[in-house]
Amino acid sequence: MSYLEMSAEVQALLRVSYSLLTLLMLGLSFPNSHRFFSTEKYRGYAESGRIKDILLSPWGRVILLSVWVSASCWLLMGRYTVVAALICLGLSRYFFVSARWTSIARGMGAPGFMLYWLGALVFLLEYSSKFEPTGYLRALVLLAFKIDFAVIFLCAGQYKLFSGYPQNNGMERGMVNPGWGYWWKQYRRLPPGHPVFRTLNHLAYLTEIATAVLMMIPRFSELGALTLAATFVFIGCNIRLGFLCETVIACCFLFGAPGGVIDTVAKWFFTSPPSSAGITALAPLNLFIAGFLCFYILMLPVTKAGLYYNFYARKRLPQKWQAWQDYWANLMGIIIWRVFTIDNTNFYVQAWFENKKTGERRLYSKIGKLDPEADFRYLHVCEYVCFASVFTTLKYFPSNSNLFVTRLLRYAKSIPVPDEHVLVFEYIDIQKTEAEFRDVSSREFLVNPANNEVVEKSLADGKSTTDHLRFSELHQGHRVGSYAPAEAE
Repeated sequence: MSYLEMSAEVQALLRVSYSLLTLLMLGLSFPNSHRFFSTEKYRGYAESGRIKDILLSPWGRVILLSVWVSASCWLLMGRYTVVAALICLGLSRYFFVSARWTSIARGMGAPGFMLYWLGALVFLLEYSSKFEPTGYLRALVLLAFKIDFAVIFLCAGQYKLFSGYPQNNGMERGMVNPGWGYWWKQYRRLPPGHPVFRTLNHLAYLTEIATAVLMMIPRFSELGALTLAATFVFIGCNIRLGFLCETVIACCFLFGAPGGVIDTVAKWFFTSPPSSAGITALAPLNLFIAGFLCFYILMLPVTKAGLYYNFYARKRLPQKWQAWQDYWANLMGIIIWRVFTIDNTNFYVQAWFENKKTGERRLYSKIGKLDPEADFRYLHVCEYVCFASVFTTLKYFPSNSNLFVTRLLRYAKSIPVPDEHVLVFEYIDIQKTEAEFRDVSSREFLVNPANNEVVEKSLADGKSTTDHLRFSELHQGHRVGSYAPAEAE
């Protein structure tokens, strides 16, 4: 039964951690909020639309972010926690999940999604603690989120297992990639086959799978969570992921059983608030939430099985079931979790200003630098998520050139190009030899945002020779947001 229990102190630790992480994320995003939280009409990353252009206008953005910050502060102080958590959940739901396929920010990737996930957990815990006196709803919330969290990392580890990590094609590419690695210069001094890389690659998928299994076993769930948290301490010191690592560590507090390590630490900082009797009038709503959570738990393995069937078997489900699966998976943010694999890490992109007359170039995307000229945008993980979402379109939708051009132009228009200049995006592959990592500039994309012109120029054969090291070849989906193949096979 301890698997379905959580002390008030651990719940407070989760709430405070979530509010601090939300404030930190908003603070990190502030210098470029006009890009992250605006539509393309205002040179932002989101797709334009009649309502979006109003809500995400300059004034709309200020109002939304002010409300978001205020609600986060209420949570931090423990005031109006249900309302505050609901506001934070609604805003993070829109920007990190609903806008995942319509914004080149891609919902800020895994950092954004996990912050949304933690927000949903905090809201349901705060709500059930105050408005459901019997405790059954709170226990069901704990069960659903524990299973979901474990499944997320089970899937992430499984994909790494079948996408090249055992063959030493995984962590090392991110660690030597200037866009993702903090210490990429130091790691490039090591040969690709160095024991450090081989060990980390095996640990990456083994720890995710092992800790996921442990987290689903009540007796060992806290051990699994603490082990996973420890791995993300190491990852956070090496890989540029915004506040993803800190968010995952906070999510691990979910497994703090009464009397356990997490519970003991939480009681150093928090005291139990007085219990609430609950409101009987909300019983119908409580039953609806409970029914929804039960349905989600039952549908989770079915949905995952369908996604894997689409991806690995390269086949579609029956038409109506496929349509329902795509709808449900996108509604709930359920994906395969192809996180930090060679699809996203075996290349990086540099943006240059090129003088039309002289051909002289000046680097704009100074990765990891405190560059006020670029509004410090290349310190934010979302910029690398943007580059990955734009340029992996070439891999995931090779026959849909219009999709790639549309995304690239939207990103280009967010950059203030000097007069008499064009933008050049240099696509750099990270190749491996036995002795070293080698950067190969394989393609360039000359972009003139003024007339929506994109010209591709091939420089060298920079195609990675390790892209094929996966269980199943990449295939084009029939639409964005679906793993079903473009044509039934």
